[in-house]
Amino acid sequence: MPPRRARAAAGPGGGAAPPPALLLIAHVDQLDTHVNQLEESLVDQVARQGQLKDRVELLEKDGRVDQLGGRLVHQEEDLEDDVGQLRGYVVQLRGHFVQLRGRVQHLEEDDRVEHLDGRVTATQHQMANGFQQQAARVGLLETGLGAIQQQVATTQQDVVQLAAELSGCREDLKQQRARADLMEAETLCLREPSKLPLRDLRRLLEHCTELHSLRMWSSGLESLEGIQACSQLTRLHLYDIPRISSLEPLAACSKLKWLNIKDCVGLESLEPLSACKKLKILSISDCHKDLVGMKALKAALPHLHIRKL
Repeated sequence: MPPRRARAAAGPGGGAAPPPALLLIAHVDQLDTHVNQLEESLVDQVARQGQLKDRVELLEKDGRVDQLGGRLVHQEEDLEDDVGQLRGYVVQLRGHFVQLRGRVQHLEEDDRVEHLDGRVTATQHQMANGFQQQAARVGLLETGLGAIQQQVATTQQDVVQLAAELSGCREDLKQQRARADLMEAETLCLREPSKLPLRDLRRLLEHCTELHSLRMWSSGLESLEGIQACSQLTRLHLYDIPRISSLEPLAACSKLKWLNIKDCVGLESLEPLSACKKLKILSISDCHKDLVGMKALKAALPHLHIRKL
């Protein structure tokens, strides 16, 4: 028996009055039982009618139909009337049963609606709490995102600054490498256009302490100032440097042995070379015809061989 029917069958002795839905269910169950009984009675009547028909067939065979015909007709008519009444009553009961089932279903749906309303309300509360929690989490995430964005902006500034510093370090490293190469170089050729600027010879040669041979040509230099740092210089070639007018800085190059001067049309005097006591070969070509100090140079350096072309 279903739970609702079990509660309805318990009767009024259980305490408080049962709800209308349970009473209707009990009434429906009683009608259902009555209908079943009527259907069983109808089946019995139909069975009896069949038995009577069988007896009629037997009597017809025995030739006694005339005696029992009237009785059989009356009984058959009575049975048909009873069967008709039972069928009508069953139809009425079925109609009442359908109506009661509809009412019971409606009441059950009302109970379910109330139950669903409670569940919907609870679900709404849960969703509201969940939305609040999600909103709190979103607030925390937005705060964290703002902090991360600030850190990213700061990091980008640091990266830009580090990139600038790195560029400066690379430039310094290039200069240091160039200086290191100059410090270790024994032979150096300078020609414009060149990777090394020739406008300031002092800055260029201040680290060339081990330089033995130096060649310069096609230069816009106006002075040899700075060549004094090349204390180990023994060979010097000056080609096509028209703005040089004095060789005074060469007086500090005490180890200079070979000097080649060509196309230095602005040169006016050779007197500073008298200090270069180890100078052995001086080659001069395509310069000013009357260079001051030629005779004094020969007198100061008797071992000097001068070639003038």
